[in-house]
Amino acid sequence: MSVTSSSDEVSSRSRLRVFRSIWSNRRSRVGLGIVVGFILLAILGPLLLPIPRSDPAHAYLGFSSSHILGTDGQGEDIFGEIAYGAGFILQLSFIAAVVATVLGTVVGITSGYFPGYSGKLLTAVTDIALTIPGLILVIVLSSFVKASDPLVVGLLLGIVGWAPFSRSIRSQIIILRKEPFIESAQTLSLSRFHILFSELMPNVMAFIAVNFVFAFEISLFASVGLYYLGVLPYNHLNWGTMMNEAFQQGSYLTASGLPSLLAPLAAVSLLALGLILFSVGLEETFNPRLRRN
Repeated sequence: MSVTSSSDEVSSRSRLRVFRSIWSNRRSRVGLGIVVGFILLAILGPLLLPIPRSDPAHAYLGFSSSHILGTDGQGEDIFGEIAYGAGFILQLSFIAAVVATVLGTVVGITSGYFPGYSGKLLTAVTDIALTIPGLILVIVLSSFVKASDPLVVGLLLGIVGWAPFSRSIRSQIIILRKEPFIESAQTLSLSRFHILFSELMPNVMAFIAVNFVFAFEISLFASVGLYYLGVLPYNHLNWGTMMNEAFQQGSYLTASGLPSLLAPLAAVSLLALGLILFSVGLEETFNPRLRRN
């Protein structure tokens, strides 16, 4: 057996052990199940359900086999709106989390490892970014770009949300750069790129994974809140827009109209609960001080 195949086998076993550890944690298992459920809803919903269309003659219908959650003030099927809106929200939140995580990781690792001018410059940039109110910046930027696409909104949220994560990564790297294995790598004259991304990054991957889920959750709340307030371009099939329309129509004042407000609110809360449970489970799995016997 070659050295390459042997190392690949060890790597695959290590990944399998990590997956088993995550799955053995009850919180991460339940949280992952909730998140996967919403992903399936976003994929299968548009394939199995018709696009919700306005029909004022059927406004505020109750629960039935044809309308599982009833209809809203415009006669649109509430469950259909939830299913079609799930894909938009998941795409937007995922893109924002990826952008924030990648930017925060690169800037945090680089500023934490280099104590000289470049590190101080990146730290100063991070400090400036932390002082800028992110949501206000998103509102301003969305007025100059076409923010009706989830990719664009996700990029905006990710760009304004990387700084806190970068600061956390930097503190981890400052501690790790004094470890003996980093000093050994420097003694062997390994390249800085190798030390940063082959020696340091694997040691903070668990921290990165937990913060990615946390960034996903923050992006979820931010996007729904911005669409609810109506500061982003109108998007009909969106949970935040659903709550905005329900509030504007006074649906919360009647028992028959209450589901049009509570359904998207429950969807946001349930997805957020799944993300929180999954992130807590990940932290318990990777952090020996939190790991349960």
